Amino acid sequence: MNKFLKWLFVAFVTLILLPFTILFFIFRKAKGVPVAHPENLENLDEDAKEYVKSKGSTTDIGTRYKYLRISDKLTPVRPSVHVGLVEDKKINGPKGTQLPIRIYTPIADGPYKVMLYFHDGGFINGSIQTTDALARDIVEETGFKVITVDYRLAPDSPFPAAIEDAYTALEWAYSHPASLGYDGTGFIVAGEGAGANLAAVISIMARDKKSPATISEQLLFSPITDIFSRDASVLYPSFDTFDEGFVLTKDGLDKMFSLYIADNYNLKYNPLVAPIRTKDLSNLPPALIISAQFDPLRDQSRKYAEALKKADVTVDYHEIERVTHGYMEHLPRAASHVLQLVNKFVK
Repeated sequence: MNKFLKWLFVAFVTLILLPFTILFFIFRKAKGVPVAHPENLENLDEDAKEYVKSKGSTTDIGTRYKYLRISDKLTPVRPSVHVGLVEDKKINGPKGTQLPIRIYTPIADGPYKVMLYFHDGGFINGSIQTTDALARDIVEETGFKVITVDYRLAPDSPFPAAIEDAYTALEWAYSHPASLGYDGTGFIVAGEGAGANLAAVISIMARDKKSPATISEQLLFSPITDIFSRDASVLYPSFDTFDEGFVLTKDGLDKMFSLYIADNYNLKYNPLVAPIRTKDLSNLPPALIISAQFDPLRDQSRKYAEALKKADVTVDYHEIERVTHGYMEHLPRAASHVLQLVNKFVK
């Protein structure tokens, strides 16, 4: 009997306890170790303090992107924020792919202004699931019909896959006005971080292609508009100023960038990677550009706003004080403030 119990214990440890322990440490490593410093926390608002204290550093990208994708799929929806209808679809994507989208319809009857929203995640993480709560808030606060796009992610699908998917979603929306209840006033493109990069890039593409899918406004929340690697600090001092203690790190951003362009550094000045490198920024849709005070990407937002203004594009620029990157998805009060600005900007 004792021998049987001994082998039962060995089997339990080997088959159940040991794998569970390994998975625990893998996920802990993937989440990252919080790197908040007391002096940093003093400068943040209450939501941002809690976010920074609980969120791990982005430095360990190698482990992080693989396992955060699993947790992304488990992100709960926000049924408490009621919308009229939520539909999941797969549309024909580039090169024979299927592109998942999620459509949020307001409770009120249409016709609607239609927004395409692209999630953040440094081109390597994020999904329509991670933006579910935000999309519902946008619908409730603005009355827009919102389409979120599950664009392909690096490193499995590096540049230009995400851009191709984003532009495909725009074309699909244009070709389905009746089913969307589209009001015909032009599409709103929006996103945060990497998603804002996609919104900016397809605004330029639609202009250059003379697309009938008119973009009426581009809403860029902490957009990536240029290279976000180690050598970006010369142009954008905020990379160094906020390198540690605010979730994003310069090293982590450098690794994300490398994965996105598949280490092809000849692409780093490509305008479809870095829209601020576009030779002609004129005749683009009006832009609402929001930055966060404590964000390594802050100075890119400022510079892109300045570049668009020089090209005679209508720009409304705001910097949200005492918050970090990720405010749209993680900081409810900051996101609510941004949506108030959206309502004032979108006519």
